[in-house]
Amino acid sequence: LAETYLISKLDKVNEYLLKSRTIALENNFKNVLVENYQIAYKYHKKVGNYEESLNNYERFVAIQDSLKLDELSIRIAHVTKQYETEKAAKELVIIEKRINQQLFIKRILITVIIFLLILFALLYFQSLKKRKLYDKLAKQKKLIIKKNKKLHQQIIATRKAKNVAESANRAK
Repeated sequence: LAETYLISKLDKVNEYLLKSRTIALENNFKNVLVENYQIAYKYHKKVGNYEESLNNYERFVAIQDSLKLDELSIRIAHVTKQYETEKAAKELVIIEKRINQQLFIKRILITVIIFLLILFALLYFQSLKKRKLYDKLAKQKKLIIKKNKKLHQQIIATRKAKNVAESANRAK
């Protein structure tokens, strides 16, 4: 409104600038203050109050620089946050890869352990089977040796009987 009056009604400009500045300062509206000081600079320049015009121009530039600095700080904070987020995401990817590698190694290890357990179980049962066969063979061998002794004794008894019978036949 003050800028509109700057063109046509100069007497109302200063009043609206003061009201606007008061509201902007109370509410910390820096954008409004920038505009206010810029219009005040133009107003005081137009009415020939160059000292006040210069003061308003310096305030205008100072607040505008402050706004730019704030905006730059926000951008820097945003870029920093984005960088940190990307960095964290990359770290998560690296950690995830490590975890997947560890899981893969664990799976391989578990598979090898299971394979070895199965192999040892098979070897153990094979060993038990062989032991049973050896025990059975040992029993059969003892039985055969026992039968051979009996058979041998029968052969000896038969030979003696034959010899006795032949001797008896000769003696007759």
